Amino acid sequence: MFSEDVVKKIKALAFDPQAERLVSFLPLGSIFWVDELPKLRFHSFNEGTDRDLVLRLFSIRINYWNTGSMTPSDQALFANAQQKFPEWPFFRRLHLTAEERLAHEEAQRCSEKLWAELFADANEIAVTEKEGFESFSLTYKVDEESGGSL
Repeated sequence: MFSEDVVKKIKALAFDPQAERLVSFLPLGSIFWVDELPKLRFHSFNEGTDRDLVLRLFSIRINYWNTGSMTPSDQALFANAQQKFPEWPFFRRLHLTAEERLAHEEAQRCSEKLWAELFADANEIAVTEKEGFESFSLTYKVDEESGGSL
């Protein structure tokens, strides 16, 4: 399931209780900590299955933060990853403090607002779903009246 590259990169990560918390509007719409991913974040993982698996784990955790539960298939993937990477800092943050919850909720609100604004101005919208992920393609008509910009 996890490529050697993913295993190597995740096992190299070490928990830092003082790790900086960051906001990710795209692709997460939530928060994460710098010790949970390599330096290039999600771009550290090969595009395709490797990156999709890591993103899927983050989205499962976000859903868990929001609902307190996981679907059986999400739980299976999560348990598999947790068994494979028991020391991954990602798994040390399954429960949020009150401050972290506020930051997470604010990130979600801002992300939803960003998407709403992007969708509102698009001339064409295409949405595709693959293995639990939605991809969006937005097309904007640019004309001389707008000065050639969005």
